Amino acid sequence: MHNSAKGQIKIYESQQALVNFTNMKFSKWLVLHFVTRPV
Repeated sequence: MHNSAKGQIKIYESQQALVNFTNMKFSKWLVLHFVTRPV
């Protein structure tokens, strides 16, 4: 039980890291997209 809980936490943490990374990339793209877009 203890080990599986630890595994779940590890999976959750890596998913969070991936989500954070994706959000960062996306917001950068969004900023670039709107800043460089011809008005």
